[in-house]
Amino acid sequence: MYWQSREGKQLLIGLAVVLLMLLMTIPAFANGSMISRQPAQEAQVTVVAKRTSDIYVRVGKRRQKIKNPRCLVTFKFPDGSEKELRIEREIFENLNVGDTGTLSYKERKNATSFDHRRCIRFEKDEQ
Repeated sequence: MYWQSREGKQLLIGLAVVLLMLLMTIPAFANGSMISRQPAQEAQVTVVAKRTSDIYVRVGKRRQKIKNPRCLVTFKFPDGSEKELRIEREIFENLNVGDTGTLSYKERKNATSFDHRRCIRFEKDEQ
């Protein structure tokens, strides 16, 4: 039988690897799709913290850092709640703790982390 031959086993292993990769990426795409279907929200916010988070990928047996880290900003809302959002590097570099402005964003219902939120834009108030 073909599946018992060396080529057949290699094909099965290759198909299993592709299937595993698909199963790992589908949730990430589904999360992005769920966020994009949410209505945009706006709020007057204050920047209370900024940080970067390095991204690591496994290359063989080692983990390598990707050159472009995630840029994360924590915003304080009028009700006192705080939310951390991933934002574009250009916006991140122009923000300082204490800046105020209008934040436009989308988030999944029951969002628990920056992975469930998307910053659309941030317009700083005139100082």
